Amino acid sequence: MSSDKNNADQNSTAPRRRRRFRRTVIILLLVLAGIVWSGPYLASTDMARDMIVPAINSRIHGTVGIDDISLSWMGPCRITGLRVVDTSDREVLNVKQIIWDHGAWRGITDAKYFENIEVIEPEAKLFIGPDGRISLAHAVSMKKPSGKPLPELKGRITVKDGSVHAFLEDGQTGELSGLEARFDLNTLKDVAGEFSWDSVETYGLVLGEATFKTTFRNERFDLPVVTIPVSSAISRQDQPGGVLRVGCEIDFSAPDPVLKVPGVLDVAENILIYHELGSDLLSRIFPIFYEPQKLTGRVSMSVEDLLLPMGESINRTGSGRGKLVLKDVKIISDGLMTNLANLGGLVPPTDLTSMKISDLLFEIKQGRCYYDDLTVTLAETLDMKFSGSVGFDDTLDLIVSLPVLPRQLAKLTEVISPDKIATGIGLDKLSPLLGNIPIIGSRRHIDIRITGTRTRPMLGLPPILDPILKPGARPETQTHTKPADPLIDLFDKILKPKSSK
Repeated sequence: MSSDKNNADQNSTAPRRRRRFRRTVIILLLVLAGIVWSGPYLASTDMARDMIVPAINSRIHGTVGIDDISLSWMGPCRITGLRVVDTSDREVLNVKQIIWDHGAWRGITDAKYFENIEVIEPEAKLFIGPDGRISLAHAVSMKKPSGKPLPELKGRITVKDGSVHAFLEDGQTGELSGLEARFDLNTLKDVAGEFSWDSVETYGLVLGEATFKTTFRNERFDLPVVTIPVSSAISRQDQPGGVLRVGCEIDFSAPDPVLKVPGVLDVAENILIYHELGSDLLSRIFPIFYEPQKLTGRVSMSVEDLLLPMGESINRTGSGRGKLVLKDVKIISDGLMTNLANLGGLVPPTDLTSMKISDLLFEIKQGRCYYDDLTVTLAETLDMKFSGSVGFDDTLDLIVSLPVLPRQLAKLTEVISPDKIATGIGLDKLSPLLGNIPIIGSRRHIDIRITGTRTRPMLGLPPILDPILKPGARPETQTHTKPADPLIDLFDKILKPKSSK
């Protein structure tokens, strides 16, 4: 009897245990589903954000900050207030909002196809070092690259109302506003799209509205030619500002990417020149434009079959030809231009001085820009001829031909003999050497070599000047900040009569 009862109890207990187990499993599944479903929302909390952000920062050189994360399985995901700070504690990127149309479920089930990511009001600050490195790119780069191939992502990235501020090492700045962009990715190695801006302000100029269509395929970036109107950012007047034409190919297959401009391209046409443009750009071909006190004029330039590495190898290689045309140039300078004017006997004016410059035909080879017979006439009186080369590493190897003794001396010789001039300046013992002053007569011009760098040029005085320099006083080289004092003193004695006692 008791045995039958025990069997009955066991038979009734088994179904209860099975029911309890099923309920437990169902509850656990519901809890797990709830956790999974609420996962994106939990990740949106401050606690989760404070876990995600340090994980990102541990892998990159810079520092990322996020104000808010809003995730969901099915709806759009948002990141608000994204900031990137570089290793110098400078904010280099600030994005108002990033919106991903699809939810987290799509990201898990089909991560390669991300559809559309919208970047709203990004503001980038590009601090560019002397080596060309951009701080933003370094800040977001990985401390330890994985070496794994890039994922085959596919989708679209759009940018709305962006802006870019560029800061160069030499103090020059640029500002781009109204950036709009759309890029379609078949893979990260196959991208096509377009971008546009409202304006770009740099080097005293304003570049007007422009739209660019681009492609990146087979490790080559293609940018078809676009014509951009240019006006003055300084005078803010309605004067014609010329046009700029931009178009190139960039080959990324080499260790240093190579910029190519096939055929002939009229890069600049009648563009206004100001101090900034002359000092930072034009002086890289023609160093007398480095750091003038003031500079105005217009420039046109064309290039043909240009090939330039975009890295350190630009100092050794490159090819192409071009033409530089400068018109209506006026300058106030206290650098190399002043030294050459002094050597030519021209007292540098304190006001804007006109310069007539012949068209410059140049050739690029072996990391240098070569040209011959560039004629410059300063103040309609002093003629100079330049030839030689300027390197992309800023080194100079130029020859300038100019009259070293003042033109005013020619007038003095009409009424005063060379012997009296020599005696008057204490060189009577050298008067037989001077004879009829051949520097003014049959040998009016002499050649002076310019070496050093674009920022610190050096003048090498030729041996023909030895007879008019005191023994041991001949300077081998002089920088533009320290003129050839013996010559200048000589000019002063000739040009400035002794004060009467």
